Amino acid sequence: MADVIGERLINLRKHLSERLGTKLTTQDVGEKCGLEKHKVYRLETGLLGTTHNLVDLLLFYRSHGYNLDWIMMADNSRIPMMLSSGKELLKISDQIHQLSRLLNKGYNELTTQLRELGYEPFDDKDLPGSETELPEAASLLTL
Repeated sequence: MADVIGERLINLRKHLSERLGTKLTTQDVGEKCGLEKHKVYRLETGLLGTTHNLVDLLLFYRSHGYNLDWIMMADNSRIPMMLSSGKELLKISDQIHQLSRLLNKGYNELTTQLRELGYEPFDDKDLPGSETELPEAASLLTL
C-alpha cells in the first residue's frame, strides 16, 4: 500500500504544479511543509518514512484542497481527489437549475409549435428509458 500512496503523492505534486502554474519539485514541497527533500522523496517512492513526516505531507496537500481519503483509501475510484466547498457546490447547483429551466422553456416552445402544426407531442412516459435515466442523473446531485 505504501507504493500506491507514494504514487498518489507524486500525482498530487504534479496536479498541484499544474494548478499553480509552476513545477513543484520534492525540494519545493519539502520546504513548504517543513520536510527535507529526501524525506518527501522517500514517501513518494514508497520507501519507509515516519508517521510524522507522512502527516506533515498530508496536511500540506489538505491545505491545498486535496482529499485525504483519496490518498489513503485502498480503493479511491469513487472518491474525489479534491474537496469541494459549499460555495462551489451551490454554483454547480444553480447552473443545473438554470439549464433545467432553459430545457423546459425549449420543450414548451417546441410543444407549442408542434401543436400548431397538428402534431401531438409524446408524453415523457411514452419515451423509452425516460423512467430509468432520470433517477440515475438525479442521484449525481446527492454526491
